[in-house]
Amino acid sequence: MKRKFGEIREDGFIFRGYQKGAHGRLEQWVSPATFEKRKQATRAWRKERMATDPQYRARENARAAATQRAARRRDPKRFMLVRAKVRAAAVGVPFSLTVDDFDIPSKCPIFGKRLRVADGKPDDWSPELDRIIPRRGYVAGNVIVVSRRANKMKQDASVNELRLLAAFYSNLTQAKPALHPKRVV
Repeated sequence: MKRKFGEIREDGFIFRGYQKGAHGRLEQWVSPATFEKRKQATRAWRKERMATDPQYRARENARAAATQRAARRRDPKRFMLVRAKVRAAAVGVPFSLTVDDFDIPSKCPIFGKRLRVADGKPDDWSPELDRIIPRRGYVAGNVIVVSRRANKMKQDASVNELRLLAAFYSNLTQAKPALHPKRVV
């Protein structure tokens, strides 16, 4: 049976890891006091190493970024909630969402394109949590998941401003069809 780091035995000793010995792998069990002492020493070593070794810092940052990407792929709703909570605090709007308050559709409800969780930097078709009425904040009934593209277009425009924008470009393309020979509607 393979043991896990930090596993506690009946006598209170904690599993620290395996050590290679003459007769194969040996289990390392330490007292809680020793475990805590080693944990503190490791933290101090890592902190000092992060401050002085740029290559170590780069490796740690890359590992943290990979862990975050994996978490985003595994549970995009939770990731969206965490980011929304940070934005709500920064903007000063209410936040009371849970993962049960919204769903991520397979397609953008505005453009009809398939939504996909990005592997790194979000792209136009990444799902984003949008506040329907921005000043109400991130509360149940006031959020919807749309594509990043739709959310960026709406960013700080009112519904009336979006109608004016659509009407302007609609009229412009109808008035000058020669400018848009390969127009896709």
